[in-house]
Amino acid sequence: MAVTIQEIADKLHVSASTVSRSLRNDPLIHPATRARIHQTAIAIGYQGRARRGRTPAKADAFDSETAIIHPPKRSTIAVLLGATDMQDARRKGNFIRMLEGITAECDRMGALNSLHNITTTTDDAVTAAKHPLPPIISEGLCNAVIVAGPARSEDVAAIARLYPVVTLSRVFSGVASDAVLADNVRGTASLVARLASLGHRKLVFVPNSRISTFDEDRYAGFVSGCVKSNLDLAMQARITEDRLIMPDGSPDSDAVLKLIMDRGVTALVAANDEVAVRLITALERLGLAVPDVLSVTGFDYDDSAAYLMRSTGRSLTTIDPNFNEMGRCAVRMVLQRLEYSAVPALQLSVTGTLINGETIAPPRGAI
Repeated sequence: MAVTIQEIADKLHVSASTVSRSLRNDPLIHPATRARIHQTAIAIGYQGRARRGRTPAKADAFDSETAIIHPPKRSTIAVLLGATDMQDARRKGNFIRMLEGITAECDRMGALNSLHNITTTTDDAVTAAKHPLPPIISEGLCNAVIVAGPARSEDVAAIARLYPVVTLSRVFSGVASDAVLADNVRGTASLVARLASLGHRKLVFVPNSRISTFDEDRYAGFVSGCVKSNLDLAMQARITEDRLIMPDGSPDSDAVLKLIMDRGVTALVAANDEVAVRLITALERLGLAVPDVLSVTGFDYDDSAAYLMRSTGRSLTTIDPNFNEMGRCAVRMVLQRLEYSAVPALQLSVTGTLINGETIAPPRGAI
């Protein structure tokens, strides 16, 4: 059974009208109240309320070449989250931080925003058909679109042919749209510089087995950081996660020990926090304490970093990309695009913050 506005109201002990107005981002409702209502709606799976007298477009009925768009007079931004559903979005704290920034900036700029989910990256046409683009897109009920997180490139391309689009955190191949990105190069370079300042001279960059565009940017930052820190590039390496960790999550002990004993590596620079936490877990299953034997860093300051803190009491050394500010920038960029449509597509990088955690320390030599 679909979740109703009244259920959200009962859960938060507010009126149904307050919930309804908050979900429409009424600026007269306090931003903190709206943020709390949005988060609860995501948490319990609220999917929106069907409009009477209108029939949502079917999955195969949306054609960006022939669709007739009648945008609302007041700037309305459709925010599409790359998640299978709103429960999935709730599990990703980065989305919440982006949404807080988007909502706050929409308030400041006098714009409205409407929250939806969009099919995540998949080659499965059957799966994609079960998750059509939301009616706000196909029925022309918005002026512009922000896409946050992973999505199907073909969906983003179709939307971009009709609306100004700003993508958050990633770029999509073949899609001419503005993008707000983490400063992946500078962030990773700062991690390398921090490790070098502690005395580390041999590092390994560890991307996920499935390489993303930001992995390549972060590797570029790794190389840049090594050069700036006067580390011999011939002594550094790039090894994908699947060469160090088995499919069941257990460590490949031969590969790990060879890395430490034969090559004298003292630090691993993971492409993101998820990889970093998996590396730490695998190393410690081998009896190799972090950071006593190997230092490990991440990137994203996401739920994986929080999980490490809860489970071990240790904080992860990582980069906080400042997702809240990225959300704010996306709103400013999309409103600028509405005013200046002829400007070439832009990419904006938001500077993050180095989080000095407890997973790095001065090297103690190879074992």
